[in-house]
Amino acid sequence: MFGIGSSPIRFHVRLQRFRQNGNSDIRVFMPKQETVVSKKRRGPAPTGKGVPIMVRLQPDMLAGVDQFVAEHDVSRPEAVRLIIRDWLIRHQVLKAE
Repeated sequence: MFGIGSSPIRFHVRLQRFRQNGNSDIRVFMPKQETVVSKKRRGPAPTGKGVPIMVRLQPDMLAGVDQFVAEHDVSRPEAVRLIIRDWLIRHQVLKAE
């Protein structure tokens, strides 16, 4: 038995010795383990580029973002990126591509 703190972990293992052609073999039989299926993540795979930020929007601003989403057929995060990029370009903080 192994354990961390006061919770022991028990291993149920069965050992069996085999003899074949004069050779001795010990085989270990362990109970079948459950397969863990992870949940699929929503959205596109992360690129690892950029810094993730969290922004809370009030209902009136969120309604504006949702209107932009409906008109341009993009996701909310993409809409926020496009809106910020447009503002930065118009205010000459970012060069137009």
